[in-house]
Amino acid sequence: MTDSLLSCAIPVLLTVQSVQTSAEGEKETVEFVTDGTMRRSGNGWVIRYEESELTGLEGVWTTVTAEDGKITVDRSGSFESHMIFEKNQKHLSLYETPVGVLSIGTIALGMEHSIDDRGGRIAIEYRLEIENAFASRSSIELTMKRMNEPKGGDNQ
Repeated sequence: MTDSLLSCAIPVLLTVQSVQTSAEGEKETVEFVTDGTMRRSGNGWVIRYEESELTGLEGVWTTVTAEDGKITVDRSGSFESHMIFEKNQKHLSLYETPVGVLSIGTIALGMEHSIDDRGGRIAIEYRLEIENAFASRSSIELTMKRMNEPKGGDNQ
């Protein structure tokens, strides 16, 4: 496939699963399936989708950028955030909500991604701090499957 085709948005079916384990040991799992897009960008991939009311972020668009050694998650809409994940590094950012702004810290404990023009997977396990206090150990996994797979299979 040519680079010009890969720089265009590819429609994908996304499965998003997140797990949060609070400081008290309470575990919350959310999983949903939605439409989204993915496209090649520089040395990585950009995945974009609209959040679900299941996540409590209805009306928010999430953009995930996966590059070698770094994954960023940007949210825009009624909740704004910018999170950076690099293994064993702490990144601070602001999390804007309708009721105020919080300082959040993320420390990636593990992360991986495997993506090509047919889809792929992104997985991040991380520690989340709010106002410098441990809030949860979390993970998010995105699985993308191309919706308009080219006809003809691998023979062309």
